[in-house]
Order: sequence, then C-alpha cells, then structure tokens
Amino acid sequence: MSPGERRRLLGAFALGAVLATAIVVAQWRSDPAHRTAYGDGLIYRFVAAHIGADEADVARFDPDRVVIDRGTSLRYGRIGMPALVWLVSGGKASAMPTTQPIVLILAAGAASAGVAALFPRGGPLSALLAFLAPGFPLAIAGGYAEAVAVAFGVWAVWFALRDRWWPSALLLAAAILTKENAAVILLGLGLWLVIKKRWHPAVILATSVIPVAAFWLFIADRFGHIPPLDPYLRDATTTIGTPVVALIQSFTEAYSTESIIVALIHIVAGLVAVTLFRTSLFAVIGSVAALQLLSVGPFGWKFIGDATRISTIFEVFVVLAIAARLKSSSAIEEAVTTPG
Repeated sequence: MSPGERRRLLGAFALGAVLATAIVVAQWRSDPAHRTAYGDGLIYRFVAAHIGADEADVARFDPDRVVIDRGTSLRYGRIGMPALVWLVSGGKASAMPTTQPIVLILAAGAASAGVAALFPRGGPLSALLAFLAPGFPLAIAGGYAEAVAVAFGVWAVWFALRDRWWPSALLLAAAILTKENAAVILLGLGLWLVIKKRWHPAVILATSVIPVAAFWLFIADRFGHIPPLDPYLRDATTTIGTPVVALIQSFTEAYSTESIIVALIHIVAGLVAVTLFRTSLFAVIGSVAALQLLSVGPFGWKFIGDATRISTIFEVFVVLAIAARLKSSSAIEEAVTTPG
C-alpha cells in the first residue's frame, strides 16, 4: 500500500469516525443516563462488565433478568463487541458507558476505511457508503454490535481480494463472534471462490469456523446451549422460524402496516442483490445474505428500528453491490467481478 493510499484511508477513517461521533453525541444528549446504549445495546455492556461470569453469576448480577430472559448463551456467544468494550475500558465497569461509544466510533472509522479501500477510485465520499445502510447508523446510535461486525467483515473481504486468506479468515471469525449472521460473508466468499474454482483459498477461509465452534462449545458448556440454538430465538419470540413459512407469516400475522412495509423494502433489496449477482463479489454476498430474510418471522419486523438494524450486514453489501455496479469502470471491479 502506497503512502498516498494510506493517507486516503486515514482520511476515510477520520470521516467515518467524525460522523459516528456526531451520532453518538446526538444520542448522548437525548439519553444521558444510558450514554449511547439502549435496549439490546445495554446487554452488550452487561456482558462486558461480567465477561467471565457463569450461569449462577449472571443470575446474581442481573436483577432485571434481561440477559437470562433473552438468551444467556446467545448474548455471551456474541462476544466480539463486549470483549472490545472490556479491553478498551481496562475491565472497569464504571468506564464502559464511555468506552462503548468509543468502540463504536472506532468501528465506524474502520468500516469507512475498509469501504474506501474496496473502492480506490470511488472518491472521498465512498467512505460513507456503509452509512447509507439504514441499520448502520442505528447500530451506532443504540450501542449495538452490527457496526463492529461490518468493520471486521469489509476488511475480511479486502484481504480476500488480495489473496491474503489467513488474515481474512481471522477477521471472518471475529465478525461471526460479534454477530452470528456475519457468517453470510463467509458463505458469500466461499460461493465466489467455488464459482472461480479456487479450492485452496476456500479451505483456508473455512478454517474461520474453528475458533467460532470452539468458543460456542465453551459457551454451551457454561450456559447450556450453542448460541445460535439458544431456545430464546424460537421459544420466546417469532423472530426466527421455518424458512419461507416464517416470511409468509410476517405478512399474514404482521404486527402493523409499518412492519409489512419494512419487510417489503428488505425483500426488494434482496431481489436487487440477486439481480446483480453476477456483477460483483458484493452482490454475491448480498444475495447469500438475502436468504436470511426467508427465516424472519413476524416479531423480527415488529420494531422498525430493530428490524432495520438486524439486517445491517445484508443492507451494507446491497449498497456496496449497487455502488460497484455504478462504478463498473473502477480497478476494484475487475477484482470482484464473477466470471461470465
């Protein structure tokens, strides 16, 4: 990477971090008690503050039972962001209301730099493409992990495009351990390599599941369930259900007209990704990510903000796919275009 390119990416990082800071400050002023975290955002802070807890500890430390009632295995399985908050705070719970937004600002900067790296001729504002995905700024505002997962994911793609497969695998593992639906990036990259008949890199990327599986087994031993199979997801809500059937129920048993509209918007975005499938790697990943829509049940669309935020990774790669199509003459397009 040339000195000029490093300066450009540093500028992209600063631009994303400044915009994220503006979001953080706006949210902080409107809710000073929680300091840029609400809802599930507070769960990440709880996990960070009790990162070494076992099941008995969680029951003792959590008087509101939110972590217990909303899937302890699931919450501790998403360790990526709590680990960063714990690390930046030096393990001090009193500092975490401040370090949580700092982590988000740094993640937004890293994601912006990663996107700028993927679009070397995209102009300075290309760094902000991730912010066009509605869930991305919402994640920053609420103290959620999606922004961190996106940062890991876009840099994993960047390393993959430069045939640096081991760093890519490591970042994919980090992304999945931050939000398990980041696995769509691994699956999309794997499909792209299969299309190109590049088997050895595909095997290397597949090793990213080893640390994920090891940690999930550790969580299962400690809290009783592998995180994606936590009963909360199916027994306590209708967020996730049988593929296709769940999506149909999202319309027949919808909570509101707004829920239907948000679901339709995401379905249209998924169709856009599928339409662009053969134009770029981003579209391949976006198309794979769109498959998760088939399993989203009515509760997944009940709260508009949460529905949008949960789909952040999918939204980001749809945005990148559209941008890649519009910038088809750029150098990066040659690297990410699928054959045929």
